This record gives sequence, C-alpha cells and structure tokens, in this order.
Amino acid sequence: MRPPLRKTRIVQGSRPAVVAMVAMVALSGCRDEEARMAEATVQEERVTSVAVVEVVPRDLSREIELSGSIEPIREIRVAARMGGIVRAAPHEEGDRVTGGQILARFDVSEEEAELRRARAILEEAERSYDRARELVAQELVSASEYESARASRAVAESEVQLWETRADFGVVRAPASGVVTARFVEVGEGVASGDVLFHLADLSLLVIRVGVSDVDAPQLSEGAPVDVRIDASPGRSWEAEIRRVFPSADPDSRLVPVEVALTDPEHRVLRPGSLARLRISVDPRAGVLAVPNEALLASTPDDPFLYVIDGEGRLQRRAVVPGVSRRDWTEILEGLDEGERVVGSNPAVLAEGQRVQVAGTLTHPSDGN
Repeated sequence: MRPPLRKTRIVQGSRPAVVAMVAMVALSGCRDEEARMAEATVQEERVTSVAVVEVVPRDLSREIELSGSIEPIREIRVAARMGGIVRAAPHEEGDRVTGGQILARFDVSEEEAELRRARAILEEAERSYDRARELVAQELVSASEYESARASRAVAESEVQLWETRADFGVVRAPASGVVTARFVEVGEGVASGDVLFHLADLSLLVIRVGVSDVDAPQLSEGAPVDVRIDASPGRSWEAEIRRVFPSADPDSRLVPVEVALTDPEHRVLRPGSLARLRISVDPRAGVLAVPNEALLASTPDDPFLYVIDGEGRLQRRAVVPGVSRRDWTEILEGLDEGERVVGSNPAVLAEGQRVQVAGTLTHPSDGN
C-alpha cells in the first residue's frame, strides 16, 4: 500500500508579506547602485589642479665651461747668438718694437779686430791673385802657382765672411714686430751663447688655449662662436671663436688642445695672463620642442606618452617620440604641436579624460630669450 500523501497548507495571508519583502530588497539594491553611479559621476567630474608646460621652441644646446689664460698668438724667446758682455739694451718691458730693431749690443771689439785683419789679408790675396792671373796669361808662371793664388784669395774671403758674421752676432735684433714682455739681461752682464735675453710677444691676436675631452672635441669646428668672460672685466662678454682644434690629445692630460681667438674689436685693452672663462656649445639644439622629464614619468620606454590638455580642460593621452634629455628636459621629436599645453608634473596619478585646472606653469631657462 502506498503511504498517504502529506498535504501542505498555504496560509493565504502570508503571500503579500513575501512580495513586499522582495520589493524592498530590490529597491534597496537599486538605491545602492544609484549611489555608486552618483559617486562615480562626482569623482569623474572632480577637477584636479596640475602644473602645465606650454609647448614652445626651446634651446637644449649642451655647453661646456672651461677656463684658461689669455696668451699672445705667438711669443718669441730672443736668445744670444754669442757669448760676451752686454754693452747696450735700450728696451724694457712694455716697449713696442718693429722687426729688425736693435734690442741689445755685445762688446765685439775682438771680433772687429779680427775682421780688420781678415780684410787686410784679403786685400793682399786679391793683389797676389791679380798678378798671378796676368803672369799665367803671359806664361810667366805655372798653372799651379795661379791656382794657389786663387785658392788663397778664396780662403781670405771666407775669413772675412766669418768675422763679419761673428761681429754681427753682437747685435741682437727683434725677429718680428711685437711687445717686449720680459727682459732677462742688464748692461754689463756676461751671457753665454743661447741664453734667453728677451721675450717678444705678438699682441695683434690674443688667444686662449684650453683642453677639451676627446668626447666633446669632435663636435667642435673652426669658426664656431665662443662666449668669453674675463675676471678683470666683470659683467662683460667678449666675442671670440674657435681658431683651431689640435689633431691629437695631450699625452699627459688626455685632453685635446683647442685654441680660441679673441675677435672682439676692443680686445687690445686686455692683457696677456688674465684669466678667461669660456662657454662653448658642443651640441647645438636651439628651437626644439621640449618638456620636463617628469612629464614622461607615467610612460614606459616602449610606450612613451604625455597628457595634453584639450580645449575643455580634459586630458588626452598623446603618444610621442622623445629625443635627447638635457638638464631635466627632454626633446620631443614627434607627437606635439607648438602652442599645446602638457601636464608637466605628477602624470602617474592622472588618467585620460580627467578634468584638470592649471595651478602653475613650468618654464625652461631659455624661455623668453
């Protein structure tokens, strides 16, 4: 026999309560969803203050600063060509002299005496030669006697030339025009052959010689402008240019010598020995679009981008191609147009489409120049 079926009693009065409970739960869920949507809308429309940078041409040229002493283009050490006693030295430091002008005289009384003797011997040798030439033509003397007389005359001529040269060594002349910058002899002093008597400087052109690393030297070229400042003339810049870049580095310092010529029209007022400070551009990059390095912090090397502020004050994610980085700024080769505004700091806390307001503007040292 089958067991009797159990009948379930449904209380008619409980159905409205169940329906009401379900409705309340649904209503509560809708209200929570609306609240979440409203909160999201508020967050989306929240305006964030940012520092911006305007995209304008900037100067990212790299410069090196060096220092050196002002020197004449050439300095000649005038040395004695003989040993002896100095009888005259009329020029002192600061005197301007011309090429060939006498700087000093030596006592050459002995050389002049030998020169007089040599000339007398030459006169006798010439008379003997003239007689021998006449007699050999008449066949009154042998050819060998004639050749002996001719040789004696040649020896006598050489002796005269020798003592003329030695006597001339007693006169010290300026080898070129310039200014006497140092004098190392006084009248009455005895000097040896080869001793330096004067320093003579050619001040028609002043130069500054400095050493540059072998990394920067290849980027320098003759004629490139150089900004020069002299400690003795504060507050003023002097015109100059690279005159030459030496082909090899100094074996001791490993630096490449570079010669800078002062081309300023008033450079003659400067004095050799003064300290000069040079600023040389080694990688000119003027007129490039650049942004602060911090503006790229939200991107990666494989996916560089910037946040550009549109006309409604919202952020647009813009892919860019960065170039060189220099002094906390990075060149942007592609992706930006002049006049746009870019978030310049803390981009990692921002998102595309977010509304922002300008709290400050970042500038580069070259802005306004």
